[in-house]
Amino acid sequence: MNKKILVIASVLKPVNDARNYEKTAISIGKSGNYQIHLVGQKVQELPKESSLYFDPLFSFSRLSIKRFFTSWIFLRYLFKVKADIVIITTFELLVPAVLYKIIRAKKLIYDVQENYFRNLIYTNSFPIVLKQVMAAWVRGLEWTTRPFINQYILAEKNYEMEFSFSKGKSIVLENKLPKTFVKKRKKREDDFIQLIYTGTISENYGIFEVVNLAKQLYLLDDRIRLKIIGFSSKREIVVQLENKIKGVDFIKLIGGNSIVPHDVILTAIAEADFGLVAYRSDKSTENCIPTKLYEYLAHQLPYIISFNPVWNELTERYKGGIEIDFLKPDALKIIERMKSEKFYTLMPGEEIYWNESFVDSILK
Repeated sequence: MNKKILVIASVLKPVNDARNYEKTAISIGKSGNYQIHLVGQKVQELPKESSLYFDPLFSFSRLSIKRFFTSWIFLRYLFKVKADIVIITTFELLVPAVLYKIIRAKKLIYDVQENYFRNLIYTNSFPIVLKQVMAAWVRGLEWTTRPFINQYILAEKNYEMEFSFSKGKSIVLENKLPKTFVKKRKKREDDFIQLIYTGTISENYGIFEVVNLAKQLYLLDDRIRLKIIGFSSKREIVVQLENKIKGVDFIKLIGGNSIVPHDVILTAIAEADFGLVAYRSDKSTENCIPTKLYEYLAHQLPYIISFNPVWNELTERYKGGIEIDFLKPDALKIIERMKSEKFYTLMPGEEIYWNESFVDSILK
């Protein structure tokens, strides 16, 4: 049987990105009906996965001039591999993917992993006039390409309310962890209280509030340890972070300017005592559930989390963590609760794991 050629593509994310590879590609690959190619940023070490093809087409930073050639590189690639089905995960690939769809592809799927319009409008990544122009362009692009998109996958449940361009063509596939990737919790031999910050290192995600909290908790209990494990595409953020933890021996940074394999992050979660979810109040992410929250729930890792009605419903349901104000933390009260409260009085069930049944919905 001739397998259909399926391409799953991103621009700035690594070719072995957790959602594209560990979740989408592996789930689809179990059927044995597809030859799957993963496109993304170059990484130091590729997974040893014989049934998938890893094609690191891109190797540039967020603001690199090379990014202007992305569309042309990707369009040439699609014709080279003769893709039958294309799944794109960013608006940047809409134009080349649509052009290819018109000429050859049988199906085009847009996995919408972020609300790019809100990201541009409500963050300080660009000057105010420029970001408004860019946001309008992105939303216009999403609308004008709608007739050519066969299916939208929405990474957040609330995107159904935030988007109108995907109406009638979408399914929700939240960014949960596949059950097979959950690691067994490990009991350490030391007496430390290991805190962990995982994933994207960003101001908006509260990295500096996390460092400040760890320092305050350490003054009350010198067994406190903080491990920051993740990646930032902004060199200036990493430099600022390194300056803040310079000479602080109880805080360790893993990654920073280099991408950390997801397996390494999951292992660290399995060995930690508390996770930290310190997102700032921000309209770009207020309706999104952090991937790390699902990962902590899947590992039954207690966590300390900022206030947000969407996230806190999960916290209350499972008694998974402690809700605090990271801008004005009461360190004494927090550490008392860390030591006295009973967490996960209700164990999470199948509802917090990745849903593989989506394959039938999008590829039939």
